[in-house]
Amino acid sequence: MSKPATELSFGESVRVVLVATGRSKDPDENLPPLPQVEENVRQLRRVLQDPDVVGLESDSVVPIVNEPEASAIASKIAQAAHEARDTLIVYYAGHGLRGNQEEPLYLCSANTKYENRKFSGVPVSSVRKAIADSPAPKRILILDCCFA
Repeated sequence: MSKPATELSFGESVRVVLVATGRSKDPDENLPPLPQVEENVRQLRRVLQDPDVVGLESDSVVPIVNEPEASAIASKIAQAAHEARDTLIVYYAGHGLRGNQEEPLYLCSANTKYENRKFSGVPVSSVRKAIADSPAPKRILILDCCFA
């Protein structure tokens, strides 16, 4: 029996990475809190997994909320990009820190500090490379941050 035309089936071909860095490990000496970005990710995940809206399986959505290490964020994005076969969506909400001509933007982890963003932030070029290397023909990067 075939599925109705309105019912979507994505299987393992779609990966959506939802990154939210709304809290800093040391907010008094670092970046101010952005509590709304955590709610953005919660609501996006709910909508994406709701069978009456998008209906993605829980394995297809990778939430990363207030991850302390930039390398862990980059690794999870790269892993999802490798696994996607049809569609890859990477959504980042949080602080974006301006870089320089070589690296124009850094995305923040919970441990990112402005002064050492080159070492504690996620270079946007790394994210773009992981997305470009994905076998998925449909690739989307959404940056909800300053300097994007």
